[in-house]
Amino acid sequence: MFPTDKPDLSTTRATADDDPLSLPNHRTHHIAEDGNIEGIMGKMGITTSIPAPGTFLHSDIFENSEWNPRPWLLNSYALRAKNSGGFIRQLIHADPSDRCVIGDPALDFRMASPWDGWQPGNATWTRTGDYTFTEPGDVTAKYPKGARIRYKQGGAYEYGVVISSAYTTLTTITLATNDDYAMAAGDLTDNYYSYLETPQGFPQWFALVAPTFAQIDDAAGGQPTIAETRLKIDGRTCTIHLKGNGTKAGAAVFFSFADTNLPTPANTSDRTPLGIAYAFDGANDYIGVLLKEAATFYFIFHASIADNATLSKFGCTFSYEI
Repeated sequence: MFPTDKPDLSTTRATADDDPLSLPNHRTHHIAEDGNIEGIMGKMGITTSIPAPGTFLHSDIFENSEWNPRPWLLNSYALRAKNSGGFIRQLIHADPSDRCVIGDPALDFRMASPWDGWQPGNATWTRTGDYTFTEPGDVTAKYPKGARIRYKQGGAYEYGVVISSAYTTLTTITLATNDDYAMAAGDLTDNYYSYLETPQGFPQWFALVAPTFAQIDDAAGGQPTIAETRLKIDGRTCTIHLKGNGTKAGAAVFFSFADTNLPTPANTSDRTPLGIAYAFDGANDYIGVLLKEAATFYFIFHASIADNATLSKFGCTFSYEI
C-alpha cells in the first residue's frame, strides 16, 4: 500500500544551497508526519500496510510532487471529497484559465473566480419547440419567471428568459418569444441557468417581431414602419420598447396593436396604464398612455389625431408584471 523506499533528501531536486529540500530537517519533518499518521491509523484499527519507522508516504498526484503525507486531500488540481454515493467531487480546483473554481461541474453549485454568474444545468434539456424545452423531474422551483438560461446548438451560446415552468411527468420550461434566438431541432448542450440580472454574456434586451397595428398604416393600407421593438425581463417585470412612424387611418385619439407573442400580464386589470405614449405629426405633440384591454394594446392620446396625419414618430416604453 505504501512505498518503503526514499530518495536521498540531501540531493532531491535541490537547485541552490538554500533550497529547503537540501536541509537536514526536511527528512525529520517526514519522519514526524509518518509517526502522526501511524498513530491515527492505529486508532482507526488499521494494522496492516503501516509504513515502517523512518519510511515515507509518497503521492504521485502532485505535479512535480515531493513526499505528500495526505494524498487523499490534495492533488495538483483540486481539493476533493466523496459524496454519500461514493463519487469523488471537486470542492476547489484551478481551471485551464487559472481561475479558482469552487464546486464540481456535477454539483448544483459551482462558482469560479471571477464568477461569470452562470450555474451548470446538470441535467438533460430536450427541445420541444422554438421557445420550450423539458427537464426530467419536478424542477419548477429551479426555473422561476425571470431566470436566465443559455445553451449551445453547435455554435456560440444562445440565450433566453423563463416566463413559465410547469410539471407533469417532466418539467416544461417556456421562454419569452423573441427574434434573436430560437431553439432549433437538435441537441441542447452546454446548458446553464442564472438568477442574476446580468450574468456574463447575457444580452438584456431581445428583439421582437413587429406587432400588427390598426388605426395607423403606411398611407397605402399596409403596416406602419416599426423601427424598433425590444423586450427585457427582470424578475417578474416585463418591459417593452417600441417606436416607429406612419399615417393615421381615421380621426381618433387612439391607435392600437395586437401581439399575442408578448408574455401574458399577471395581476393587471383591463385599461390599467402601463406606460407613457408619444406621437408627433410635424407640428403637434401628442402625449398619452399605453394601456391594454383584452388582447389589444392602445396608444391613447390627450387629443384627437386627424385622419391621414403623418406621424413622423411615435413610441412608448411600458412595463407590466408577468
